Amino acid sequence: MAETILPGYRYDEKTGRYISQKTGRPVSKRDMLLLLAALLLLFRERLGALTMAFHEGAIAQAVWLEQMRQEITTAHLTNRALGAGGWDGMTIADNTAVRERVQDDSRRLGDFAVAIVAGLTLAQALARAGMYAGTARVQFWDAQRERQAPGDGMMLIEKRTLGASEHCPDCLEYHAQGWQRAGVLPSPGTQSVCLANCQCVIESKEVPALIAGEWIGTRR
Repeated sequence: MAETILPGYRYDEKTGRYISQKTGRPVSKRDMLLLLAALLLLFRERLGALTMAFHEGAIAQAVWLEQMRQEITTAHLTNRALGAGGWDGMTIADNTAVRERVQDDSRRLGDFAVAIVAGLTLAQALARAGMYAGTARVQFWDAQRERQAPGDGMMLIEKRTLGASEHCPDCLEYHAQGWQRAGVLPSPGTQSVCLANCQCVIESKEVPALIAGEWIGTRR
């Protein structure tokens, strides 16, 4: 059994749900989304504090770059492990996905530093720093979706649900497509104008393969 990332809970690989060791009840989807939101806020605050310190001249650029890389790496790993069912559930593929995304983010940090030095306002810098936390959120959805497998005679379908925020045209289009075969719709935070600011959610369910066509395109 994979080591849980949530103290007091274990991960059930069959259902893909965290189970309370005290009550035996699974964590609700609503509570998982609240946890994701809390993680997003936590890393936005950490990245924002570092960026404010650099913007105000309290820390050197080299220190800011290194500490930002560390926080971004932690954000990606934490979100990935949460979707993977725990730290022990992390595979080589998971770690590779994290490494590649962190490398992409690290390359952009250099341009970010130059922009701050060139006169980016504090508000602009904080908004930009927060996007790195949003990018890490994609790891949760990818890890979770990669582990889903339908049973015999079943098909896994997914739909995008709009989060509590303004929505870009891409997300509105994904939402309008309703239920689709798993993998057709992109993970929230990718392939959309809003990218790291995306607050959409992926919902999934198994349906009998013989009647899957009745679900495709609907929002029931």
